[in-house]
Amino acid sequence: MDWHILLAHNHWFTVRLGTHSVRLCARCSGTVVGYFLFILLLQSMDLTAFHTLSAFQQFLLSLLLGIPTAIDWLMQTWGLKESTNSRRAIVGFLVGSGAALLTMSAHPSLWKTLALAGSASAIILAGYVGRWLHNA
Repeated sequence: MDWHILLAHNHWFTVRLGTHSVRLCARCSGTVVGYFLFILLLQSMDLTAFHTLSAFQQFLLSLLLGIPTAIDWLMQTWGLKESTNSRRAIVGFLVGSGAALLTMSAHPSLWKTLALAGSASAIILAGYVGRWLHNA
């Protein structure tokens, strides 16, 4: 299996802490920041409007926030367009926000986990198929 597609985080930015440098993946950092900021924001907001949506609508809204990340990663993986760290951080923030919103949805925890795993698996599969077709 070609794991470097998933594990090769060669699109990082460097944070200097005194004499030490830490490399952080731009997309992953955006995702973590988006998730935790959105969780904090949602704790202080009235979510009545969100909870009046059907479970499907809640899931769809969460999923829509992740679509830009999927498109950015797929375009980069397929070799169609190189992403930038700024774009990676922004779309990572969006997917983190969508994941936070999904945690607030009415779905059971197991369903949420399976939905995230299924979505990620479908995108990864599309990345492999697209790369294979591009290189064929």
